[in-house]
Amino acid sequence: MSKTIQENILDFDFKKSDTRYGPHGIHTWLAAMIPPLAKKLIEKTKPTNLLDPFSGGGTVCVEGILNKIPATAVDANPLSYIITKAKTTPLTHSKTKDLFEEIKNDATNNDFTEFHFPDYKEYRTEYWFKEEHFGPLNSLARSIYEIKNKKLKVFFQCVFSATVRDVSLTYRNEIRLRRLEPKDLVKFDRDVLKTFETRYEKTLDRLKELPSKSNAKVITGDVKKMPFKNNEFSTIICSPPYGDERNGVPYFQFTKNMAYWLGIPKNDLESYKKNVLGWFNKETILEKHSPESKTFRKLLKDIKSNQKNVNEAISFYSDYNIALQEMSRVTNDKIVIVIGNRVLNKTIVNNAKITTELFENLGIKLSEHLKRDLPSKRIPRFGDSKIVEGGQIDKEDILIYSLKK
Repeated sequence: MSKTIQENILDFDFKKSDTRYGPHGIHTWLAAMIPPLAKKLIEKTKPTNLLDPFSGGGTVCVEGILNKIPATAVDANPLSYIITKAKTTPLTHSKTKDLFEEIKNDATNNDFTEFHFPDYKEYRTEYWFKEEHFGPLNSLARSIYEIKNKKLKVFFQCVFSATVRDVSLTYRNEIRLRRLEPKDLVKFDRDVLKTFETRYEKTLDRLKELPSKSNAKVITGDVKKMPFKNNEFSTIICSPPYGDERNGVPYFQFTKNMAYWLGIPKNDLESYKKNVLGWFNKETILEKHSPESKTFRKLLKDIKSNQKNVNEAISFYSDYNIALQEMSRVTNDKIVIVIGNRVLNKTIVNNAKITTELFENLGIKLSEHLKRDLPSKRIPRFGDSKIVEGGQIDKEDILIYSLKK
């Protein structure tokens, strides 16, 4: 990185901060940006309208709404839309009560033995859930899938998705899905309907903190082809993926169990996945081009012994470069990127340097470079034998770029 970049290590750790306050605690998202960081970056950049093109669990969008700033969220993952939209849409007990009682009564009085959605085998549903849970889950899935009102539907989809995660036979604090071991499986005890009711009440309670007229726009889309005008947003605040889903955080794997019960066909989920950074097959890899970056060129030399990793690197950073170009096109003031290093073929990749070099190609200079420790973010680290390609992610770079001349 150029000598003109100033690095400041400030108190951005938020070790004692509440990271699940208000709407943020409605639904978990894998490796999400923590709310106090998003809030501090909003205070620092003072946006007039805000975009997060890698929305994930909606942290930035929620903070924008809580600070009464018009906010827009984009993500390739369909579950991201459901969670972010639910977190930013005010609803009350009076508006949801009758429908909740109807859904609960249907689930109490019916015990469907057959799966509602036909591709349960492709999702390996019988592996990830207890057999006694199939009845209530099927009933809830049927009722919620049929809701016509869009606001109510996305609300109950979010509540149900969080419920599904609560009752799934998986470990909660690991980066990749892993079924409970027999010793933990024996102790695992969840009541689906009680969990659903608890989630419903807690979600409504958390939504009370939203302004009565929230102004959030949420889109499932491709960051490489965003449907926005030039200079439409004053500010972008985002945390892009540190690498492709093969070697980084597997967001779509995290999504899969919830996606089944929400009625998203497996083929549709795979189609959405094609919009993530770094997706390729034998045909599309030929269309990818190495971006112009000194740091990236060195990476390719360091990993040249592994052609698979070379292809993965070219695919990801080719897409990342296009995404940065799109981000610069739709923004007129500041772009804030929170990102950490990754590891590929046992080689540490400095994502901050690559990002800055790619922006420099567009005539965009880094105005401020901050660093923060990661006390708890769940990302693979070196030394974990269960992670093939992890990364020692114990620090993050906060990169602030100014587009104003």
